[in-house]
Amino acid sequence: MNTNAFLLINLAIAFYLIGAIWAVEVDIFRSWKLISAMDFHTVQSAHWRKLPYWVFMPLALALIGSIALVWYHPAHSPGWAILGKPSLPTYFARIHCGLLGQMASEPQHG
Repeated sequence: MNTNAFLLINLAIAFYLIGAIWAVEVDIFRSWKLISAMDFHTVQSAHWRKLPYWVFMPLALALIGSIALVWYHPAHSPGWAILGKPSLPTYFARIHCGLLGQMASEPQHG
């Protein structure tokens, strides 16, 4: 696989994770309040059984890919992009948590 394709695959995984994580936190978690107390643990356990495949495995691939890009990157990549890539998930996680905190403090609209 050439370095450009490797970079594009890493980018695709990153965009997938953005959508998956937002879908889980914004839509799925908020809809749990609509489930009866008797059914909640059944739904919650089914949700947790799916997380390794839909979130954790792509997250591990993204982490490994971002570290691998330090050594296996397209030619003429700027130095700041090569060395900054592994730190980007931390930066975006801080932004993400801040936005979720703001959303959680806002009143819920049905």
